[in-house]
Amino acid sequence: MEISQDLYDNLLDVFAYNGTEKGGLVFFLENRIISYFLDETGVCSGSTYRPDADSLRKGIKSGAEKGYTEFAFIHCHPEHEPISGADVAWIQSFLRLNRLEKIKMLLVQYDRIVCYLIDSQKYSEIPLVICNTPVNA
Repeated sequence: MEISQDLYDNLLDVFAYNGTEKGGLVFFLENRIISYFLDETGVCSGSTYRPDADSLRKGIKSGAEKGYTEFAFIHCHPEHEPISGADVAWIQSFLRLNRLEKIKMLLVQYDRIVCYLIDSQKYSEIPLVICNTPVNA
């Protein structure tokens, strides 16, 4: 998975630097992250983010209208906390409900972003490569 430095920095600004958990979606084409959607109506507190399914559906629909057919979830932990059992359980529930085999999730850990591939049985970290070329190049 690739991302431009500008978008990487923007995701850190939006998702990490305010001290509360939040989430949303990122959209990608040909394995390159190109845009994001913030779940503004998800329930957020200092230690919990509960997604708003209707908001995420609207985000997916909005992305599809722009031609973005591939998406991943993005979620933040205020510090350097690893992916949690609750994170994995929610994603695996989403997979079952939508009859999907696997999905990517980005976890923002204060000053870095980690990318995971999650399926019904397990999860694994996958590389997130920062590119020097902007999204529009």
